[in-house]
Amino acid sequence: MTIGIEAIIWYLVLIDAIFANLTFLFWRKWWKKTKFSKIIPMNGWWVLIYIVLVGWAGSALYRLGILF
Repeated sequence: MTIGIEAIIWYLVLIDAIFANLTFLFWRKWWKKTKFSKIIPMNGWWVLIYIVLVGWAGSALYRLGILF
């Protein structure tokens, strides 16, 4: 079975969602010191919705047989 572009993109987004959650949980002080925190504020609802949507898209791709 070959990995399609959809699977590659989904895995990259999954890694990003995991790091966003880890940043929110453990490195919140560090995030507030960066210049990106003014552009992209990080709060609990944002990271929760992000990981849920990524999981939902992953389940749809799994049902289509794209993910393994």
